[in-house]
Amino acid sequence: DETETFCSRQKNKPTLPMPPKKRAAKESTSKTTVKRQKVEKATTEKKAKPATKGKSKAPTTYPDQILAILQKSDKPLGLASIKKELISQYGRKDSGPFKKAVLAAIKALQAEGRDDFVVTDSGNSYHGGAASAYGAVLDKKADAAAAEEAQIREYHRQGLRQCANPRVPPPRTAA
Repeated sequence: DETETFCSRQKNKPTLPMPPKKRAAKESTSKTTVKRQKVEKATTEKKAKPATKGKSKAPTTYPDQILAILQKSDKPLGLASIKKELISQYGRKDSGPFKKAVLAAIKALQAEGRDDFVVTDSGNSYHGGAASAYGAVLDKKADAAAAEEAQIREYHRQGLRQCANPRVPPPRTAA
């Protein structure tokens, strides 16, 4: 026997039967069937993906992350607090280039003159404007101050004085 097989060369080892070959499913050769299968596969893949519409993605750039932090904050934040929040919330690494990038992003936001990025009067803190959590706090304070002002004016109109609030002088009467 001149034709040896791999199994016959191994004399001492028992030969194992080979597993049967898997037969491919009956495929049709028609082009329309192949196209139909591709279309069905594509539509099932699209249906399997979760819908991301309506969900907001996490911000990835420094300016977007800074704006997101300021929108959630109920108090003005300084540069150090913003850096600390970037590190804790977004996993940024504290390094020299990080500090330079944050400072550059803040300067760029200031230069844009955005409504959602406001510098406080002191110039050292920032907040997210009227639509942020801090903006709601400012609105409540302004409403309370306006209500107090109206109450004081009503007292003065009646000829009364509120001794606990000397900052509003009584109205002048015509003599």
